[in-house]
This record gives sequence, C-alpha cells and structure tokens, in this order.
Amino acid sequence: MVTTSSIRFGPFQVCPDTKELRKNGTRLKLPAQAIDILVILAQNPGRVATRDELKQTLWPDSSFGDFDHGLNVAVNRLREALGDSADSPRFIETIPRRGYRFIAPVRMPESENGDRAKATAGLDGRSSKPEERKNARMFPVWTAVTLALAAFAGVIWWALLRPQQTLLDGSTQISANHEANDQFNLAFHFIDAENNIPLARKTSERAIALDPNFASAHVQHALFSIIELWAGYSNDPSVVLRSEQEIHEVEPKLPDSDGLLLAAKTAVCLAQGRLDRIPVTKLEDFTRRGGDPTWLATLRMLSGQTDEAIAMLRDSLDRNPMHNPARMFMGEMLRTKGDTVNAIHALERTIQQGPRHATPLIYLTLAYLDDSKTDQAEALLLSARPEFEKNFAWRCAWAILLAAEGKHSEAAAFMDEETLKFARLTWTVWSPIAEFYALQGDRDKAMEWLQFAVQRGDERAFYFRRNPRFASLRGDSRFQLLLEDVESRRAAFRSDAQ
Repeated sequence: MVTTSSIRFGPFQVCPDTKELRKNGTRLKLPAQAIDILVILAQNPGRVATRDELKQTLWPDSSFGDFDHGLNVAVNRLREALGDSADSPRFIETIPRRGYRFIAPVRMPESENGDRAKATAGLDGRSSKPEERKNARMFPVWTAVTLALAAFAGVIWWALLRPQQTLLDGSTQISANHEANDQFNLAFHFIDAENNIPLARKTSERAIALDPNFASAHVQHALFSIIELWAGYSNDPSVVLRSEQEIHEVEPKLPDSDGLLLAAKTAVCLAQGRLDRIPVTKLEDFTRRGGDPTWLATLRMLSGQTDEAIAMLRDSLDRNPMHNPARMFMGEMLRTKGDTVNAIHALERTIQQGPRHATPLIYLTLAYLDDSKTDQAEALLLSARPEFEKNFAWRCAWAILLAAEGKHSEAAAFMDEETLKFARLTWTVWSPIAEFYALQGDRDKAMEWLQFAVQRGDERAFYFRRNPRFASLRGDSRFQLLLEDVESRRAAFRSDAQ
C-alpha cells in the first residue's frame, strides 16, 4: 500500500495527511486550505491548476465572490510562509486569468518500504521467477540512480535559469545568510501588506546586521528610509543624502536592471525633485517583466497619464490584492479623476489594512472634503491623533481640514515651519500645501507652492483645473499661464512620442 508522505522542495516539506508545512524541520502555521492549495500545486509541478479546478476541489459550495476572495487570501498567506512573491516567484507562479503553477523542483512522496511509489495499479512488487526477483532487486538501484540524476538536473536548472527570483520586489542579490534573506522579505511584508514603515526599516537593519555585505538589504534600507520620511516620521533632508550614499556604495554589486535598485533610485530622484534623472526606460522594462508597477504608475500619474496608471495598479491588485501601496495610489488617482466614491472606498480599505500609515490619511481627508464630508474627515483625523499628532503628514492633513473649516489661525499653527520643511521633501504633499494656502486666502503662497510642485514634476494640469480648493486661483493670470505651460509641454511630449 502506498502512503502519502511529505513532498519536499527547497528547505520545505509539506505533508498532505497531517496538513503541515515545515521549513528545515520547523512547523509553519498556515490555514488548512492554504496547505491544500500547496499540495495540489506541488503534486503537479509545471502544470497549471486553474481557478475553476481549485474551486471545485476546495470551495465547491461557495459563491464566486467568496471563493475569489478566499483563494487570493490563501495564496497570499502561502506565499508569505514560503518567502515567495507574485512579482518574482520561486515556487508559485500566477498565470493571469487562469490559475497557478508550481515552478520549483520537488521530491515526490515515497512508499512505506522507502521505494518510489509505483505508478501502475495492481502491482504488488513480488515475483516467483528468479530473473524477475533479480530485476526486482535491481529496480531500487536504478531508481535511485535515476532520481539522483533528476535531482542533480533540477539543481542545475534552478541555478542556471532562476538565479534572480529568490527575494521579493525584483531584488537580485541574495545573502548566504538565510536568516538575513528572511528578514529582508519580512521587511517587504511589513511595508507592502501592513504599511508599518518604521518596523519595515528596522527589520531591514536586522538583515544588514546579519550580513553587512548584503547589497540588496542596503538598497532596501535606503528606500525604506526615504519612504519613512515621506510618511511624516522625519523632516531631515540628510535622510535623502544618506540614502543616496548608501545606494551609491553598493550599486556596483547589482545589475542596473535590478528592480529594487530602480525603485530606490526613483525614490531619491522624487525626493530631490529631479525626475529627469529617473531611469524610466529600465523601470518600464522591469514592469513589463512582471515587476511591481507602483513606481512607474506614480510617474505616469505625475505626468497626467492617470488612466494608464490606474490600469497598471488595477492589474497589480488583481495579482496581489494585499499590496496596499498600489491600492493607496489608485485611490488617490481615482480622487483626482473625480471618482470620489471609489476613491473613498479604496482609501478606507487601505487604512483598514494598514492603519499605521499617515499618507493615506492625507488622501482620504482630501477625498472626504471633495465629497463635502467634513465631519468624516474630522472623525478620521481625530481617531488617528493619539498616535500621529507629532507626525508631519498628519499635521498637513489636519491643517488643510482646519483651513477648509475656516479656522485659519489654528490651521497656520499646525502648518508651521517644521511641517513645511517636511513638505519640501515630500512629493505627495506639494500640491496639497498649495491647496492649504488657497483655502487660507493667501494666493501668493498658493501659487508659490503650485509652481514648486510643477517645477519638481507634478504636471497634473487637468486636476489643478478641477480642484475645488483652487477656486480662488482660477481668475489669477499666473495660475492660467502655469497650467497652459504645462499643457503645452505635455502636448509636445506626446507629439514627440508619436
């Protein structure tokens, strides 16, 4: 009788009978349905398991919506446990609109006597003829040789064809220290799924402490330090300079197509207002190869190509529904397009998943104001005040709300020089600061900040024209000339591109 023993791949083994997943012998906690999905995929490596097949096997009585949500959650939990990524898969590959495929070499279950499980039903492995008994004794030997050769070929295939798919987010340099790699991937989980940016940055530092020569971890740390600044935890310009230096020191160790390196360079250029230095072509190539499109979508948004950017982020969320930065920026883009209802839904969902992130507080505050829901904006910010009162992003949002309510003196007290120091480094609030001054009735300051935003790459002229908080600027010739210049420049760019 053939038993169903553990299926092994890499450092992992999964036991279908006990529904256990172990890594180097240590049991990992996973829901039973996630284990079932892994078993189905790992028992059929290289074959696509369709979503319909998984539904019939694991969710036969559920509605489509319940199944779709349940499957996405289960696969995401499974990938987290495996340290895997939809963008750069080592084990589970997403086949868009079809299903999933297991792509790693596996060692299949064995029978109770230690031999390979027989594939032909009805054979009991015994024979009464001497020749057949001799052949039977030799069978395990040849089987072992065959399996050894297959395993060796699998290792060679893995080493040659998939060397760049062992870390999350397009990173290509792994550490020899497995725990450093785990901390690196965990840091991405904290920032992408939970939006706990300080914890993500600290976890990245743990990876560096475990392996000081881990180039990808240094790039990750530089990137997360800038994102932490943008999220309102700092207003120190030296953060950008130190991050740029950290990237520069390890850049020679990485290929210029490294996805994480491209993201970090983009972040530095955004903080410096030097969008002309962003390696856009390489970023486009990385995105076409299946990399995280959030950075490219951000650049498209700033250039006024909002529809294209939204489509990119929708596709990303279809592949990874837990990628919260993509949802946050999609919500902001929908807001600037005037789709307030869906914007509010996306941003509320963003904050539900990642409540320790101040940037969506700004976007959702603006969305509520766009929809004349001042009370909801106030309730949102008051609920976050105990944790974020000293956070510069929260202070920006609170000052804008106070200005919208006509509380100009209180608003000015929160939009102090330290908060403005933060704003000059943070592209997400350049135009909202202009909105703040427009609401305060200071048109000169409003124009100064709007010009600052445009000079640094924010060319969303369509949004500036329809923004209700810029109503007081529409009769200002400086406002009209600035937007006409942006629109002329974008038209020339489109013409050249054609």
